[in-house]
Amino acid sequence: MTEFEFEIERIVGRTGLETIKINGYFLHSKYDPIREAREFAKKHYTAGNTHILFGYGNGYIAEALKNEFTSNEKLICIEPILKSTVVEKRDVIAIEENKIEEMEKLLTQYISIFNNVNIICSPNYDKICPTLFKETLALLKNKLSINRVNENTINAMAHEWQRNYLYNIKSAVRDQSIEVLYKFSNAPVVIASGGPSLTKQLPLVKKIRDYIILIASGSTVNTLLKADIEPDYVVSIDSQEANYNHFKDANLTNARFIYSMYSHYKIREKFTNEAYYFLSKGDANLLEHFKSVVHDNVIVLDGGGSVANFAFSIANYITSGPIALIGQDLAYTNRQSHALNNKHFKIISDEEINQKSMFMTTGYYNDEVLTDYALFSMKKSFEQLLDKFQINQKIFNCTEGGIKLDNFIQIPFSQFIEEFVTVNSVELVRSKNIKHLSYRLIINKFLTELKNYEKIIVLVNENLRLLASNKSKIQFSSSILKKLDRNDELIEKYRNDTALQIIMDPINIKIFKDFKPKNIETATEKYKRVFEQSKMLYMGYLEAIELTKQYTVELCDLLELEKGKYE
Repeated sequence: MTEFEFEIERIVGRTGLETIKINGYFLHSKYDPIREAREFAKKHYTAGNTHILFGYGNGYIAEALKNEFTSNEKLICIEPILKSTVVEKRDVIAIEENKIEEMEKLLTQYISIFNNVNIICSPNYDKICPTLFKETLALLKNKLSINRVNENTINAMAHEWQRNYLYNIKSAVRDQSIEVLYKFSNAPVVIASGGPSLTKQLPLVKKIRDYIILIASGSTVNTLLKADIEPDYVVSIDSQEANYNHFKDANLTNARFIYSMYSHYKIREKFTNEAYYFLSKGDANLLEHFKSVVHDNVIVLDGGGSVANFAFSIANYITSGPIALIGQDLAYTNRQSHALNNKHFKIISDEEINQKSMFMTTGYYNDEVLTDYALFSMKKSFEQLLDKFQINQKIFNCTEGGIKLDNFIQIPFSQFIEEFVTVNSVELVRSKNIKHLSYRLIINKFLTELKNYEKIIVLVNENLRLLASNKSKIQFSSSILKKLDRNDELIEKYRNDTALQIIMDPINIKIFKDFKPKNIETATEKYKRVFEQSKMLYMGYLEAIELTKQYTVELCDLLELEKGKYE
């Protein structure tokens, strides 16, 4: 009998309730499944967590877990055997699936960096579906590790993202939305990324250079330039000074620039040709704010953790033709970090392997390659993007090395060239429209935002005083709660009219994750938790506003200088 062949018996127990027996294993007590479920739920419930229950059965445990919930926890039930048993009206997220690939797609939707996760296996499901249960645990481990990488990135980068978003506005008011490039061509697109395997492909790239659209992923531009190859488009999303340093000495004459509003603001100065902006899905909450500045149709693109993910998304956006990935190792091929002539090139040491918790995974040739969770998360992003891009069937991984990208067609780069590249020159979009935005109106908009920040500061300080003035140590008075709610509504109203978004993400994550209720919490403990949570939020507002005010003032100064040039 295979893992997915089941003998299912339904048995009515002494209490008149049905239990289920599968392959000789009971899913619930045949004596008193309700009592068993209550005891099981009390033992495994963790307050404030998203609970993932592997095995739903007749739903007794799911219902008992929900009865334990105290703070709007989420319950996800995976049922790999019994179909149509999870009752949606019970507010349970149902995943009735026994294919790990489909399960992964669904879990990715429901588990974010804001979730603390508690994984529970219902009795005997690990014995009935041992392989699937192990695969599910591995899947969740990978997902949670990737979430930690993303959370650490947000915590480290939020201030720079806020700064770059504002400073890039100086350029965006003159540049074009990437919308003007939408499906402008059916020419083959080659995306060059900076993995170690890129080096061997460069002679072929040089040979066909005039007959393809070549996109460089961020710092890969230096490897291309060293080989006397200039790309058509360079994509940048990275915010750090180190990213700017990749471009500081680059001699670019023909390349066009495509940038996320998080990209380091100085990079734009290195391009004399047209440039195109976009927002990433992660900063979509800035969409209305940005549109109100540039008065353009701003495009929000799916991407992931790397510039190469966005280059892939952009390639699919601009062409209906075939797309090839090269240099997309996402692994330390031959223990190399990057392709030769990348400024970050180095050989990975044993010490780094241990420090970064690197691990082996399936490679391009079904071999074993060395990677880490940051690179692995980028692999997952490519696979999720491919799933969304199925309308374009001509997408190929031609890296010939590195990690295996599941569901991508793998062919040698030479075969891609032979099948899809012709000796026809490629015409790029030439921007003829010059924006005529009023710098004075834009400056006035940001001066108004500065006033809104002052209003928020007043309200936040008032809320901090209200918290401190509460006399009770077990609950807030109704009058104070009413004033706090009123002020919070005003804070949200003023914040929505500003760029104060990205910089608040780290504090929002802490508010969600670091103040979990206890399973059994006294009134005093709950009061103290909510008090400290609120205080942290308001103190976070004050710090975030001070920095954003500074960036906004500097943006106004930059716009005044631009105004002198163009008006």
